[in-house]
Amino acid sequence: MEPPIINKLIAIDKALFDDILNTPVQDNNKRGKNFFSEIFADASAKNIKDKLDFQSDVDAIAKVIAYKEVKPPLAIGLFGNWGSGKSFFMNELQQKIEKLKTDKNGLFCKKILSVNFNSWHYSDSNPWASLVTKIFDDLNKYGNQEDQKKEGDVAVLFKNLNSTKELEEEAKEKKKKIDNEIQSLTKQKEVFDQTVTEKSGKLALLSFKEILQGIIKDDVIKKDIENLKSEYSFLDIEDYKG
Repeated sequence: MEPPIINKLIAIDKALFDDILNTPVQDNNKRGKNFFSEIFADASAKNIKDKLDFQSDVDAIAKVIAYKEVKPPLAIGLFGNWGSGKSFFMNELQQKIEKLKTDKNGLFCKKILSVNFNSWHYSDSNPWASLVTKIFDDLNKYGNQEDQKKEGDVAVLFKNLNSTKELEEEAKEKKKKIDNEIQSLTKQKEVFDQTVTEKSGKLALLSFKEILQGIIKDDVIKKDIENLKSEYSFLDIEDYKG
């Protein structure tokens, strides 16, 4: 009787098989027994190249799932023999949906949660109950993350609001200071204008001789006159001294 695993093996293209065998190995001693398990593992790594040309199907199904105009419920079944690429297909599908969530054209839903459920992990329990529990657990985690994000956004909003209030208060203080300076300068100008008006009025009542006599009384002017008299003896301005 053949081992059960033989029944799960499927034929693959020779070129693909040769490509797998020719995959470069950095160090066999380091990779050891994990080498073949990494290649043939059921949980496909996300960085494996699409050797089976799944991408067009992945893109089409991802757009159907994420498209806003598609009304749920929507059920899509993916069937295939062991090793035919189902896990790889699902990984590619999930990555494509994540990209569509950030599409700027507004054609696809922004909030899409992928729930990964491996029935083999729950083979010893009720798979249906485990599936429902897994769905609600992931939805709860997603909801908590969204709540935390909103709380973070609210915190940022309040922080910006507080910063705006601080800037507003600072601007008010600066405006108050400027207003006080303007008020002070206005009062100084009023005093100056009043003084000029008073002195202009007094000057208007004086004769030219009286104005000249007032100027001559200045010590600096007196000194300059004496210098002029000593240099020009013909000058006679004694009459203006009063």
